[in-house]
Amino acid sequence: RNVIGVQTCALPISITPEDTTASATASNSITGTLPPLDQADIQSLMNSLGLRESSSVAGGVQNYDTVNADGYAGKYQFGAAALITNGYLKPPVNPNTKVTNALLDDPRNWTGKGDINSKADFLANKNNAQENAMYENVKFNYNQLISRGTIDAATSSKEEIAGYLSAAHIAG
Repeated sequence: RNVIGVQTCALPISITPEDTTASATASNSITGTLPPLDQADIQSLMNSLGLRESSSVAGGVQNYDTVNADGYAGKYQFGAAALITNGYLKPPVNPNTKVTNALLDDPRNWTGKGDINSKADFLANKNNAQENAMYENVKFNYNQLISRGTIDAATSSKEEIAGYLSAAHIAG
């Protein structure tokens, strides 16, 4: 099935409806839910984004060490803003400092979350950091879309929610 024009595929993960806190483990399994998306839907969304962003293939090549010309890093092409939002990078001390992907290059900017202390750690996917960060980002975007009334967990279709989540990640 296509989600907004991106081919999707599934990898096994474990998501339980009763656990609404999200995390990924070293075994690449995720716990938590984003109703009405189920385990296969969330993994399919992540796989689609990994394919689109870095040509990672579910069950195949995972391009965790990819950095594009604009400095977006990893399988999901994370930028500094998303890594700050999800607690992996420190925000600039001066609030007037522009957030750029150059922040990823200085180890002093990393928070140590998940024992990730540098861009090299992140690109090595140490402690499954990229999968954790991606699920955290998906959950953050989901909560933003819910709070703004863009999607409704009770009435929006899985396809609509997945489409908005894809767009939110791609657009930043």
